[in-house]
Amino acid sequence: MQDSSWFRPLNNELNAGGYAALLYDLQRHDLGKFHPRQIPRDKNEIVDQQASSLAPLDAWFVELLETGVLPRHAVLNPAACVSGDSDATMRRGL
Repeated sequence: MQDSSWFRPLNNELNAGGYAALLYDLQRHDLGKFHPRQIPRDKNEIVDQQASSLAPLDAWFVELLETGVLPRHAVLNPAACVSGDSDATMRRGL
């Protein structure tokens, strides 16, 4: 972001015929059986596609929402999270 020494050559390439070259390549790229309006029949396939594209923090949050259990949760209270290195507290269940 805001790195003009990195973006300048890209912009120069685009302005020197790069847009036309990109369009040419895209128009000739074989998409196989892909069609943007055909959603996979198996809902699990689309969920897998979505999950595999999540950022690490988003993936962690989805897992938290799906399981309802905090990481490093107290044994007797999965809704309570122990911070730091307090493993003894976790074993007691807070």
